[in-house]
Amino acid sequence: MFTILNNHLPQIEKDHTIHLELSSPVQEVEIEKNRDSIMLFLKKELHNSLLSLKVKVAEDQASPQEKVFTAADKLKVMMEKNPALAMLKQQFNLDLD
Repeated sequence: MFTILNNHLPQIEKDHTIHLELSSPVQEVEIEKNRDSIMLFLKKELHNSLLSLKVKVAEDQASPQEKVFTAADKLKVMMEKNPALAMLKQQFNLDLD
């Protein structure tokens, strides 16, 4: 379950509020389902009974038309995010079949 935290790191505010941004509503459901045990654990481990948790689902940056399905589309999007990938593709003369 804690792989949820790999996408967005929790932010702790001075008012003892933990802000957790999630990638999907499914993650939100899982957090809410386990909220009591998560908060009990955090309060105990952090020695802070004042902690509270606010959960927010991140707004999807890609519109439904922009979602990628083919391997070539995925590679194109990945190369836009990481130009070094395009260099590797060119350097090793890689191509998708």
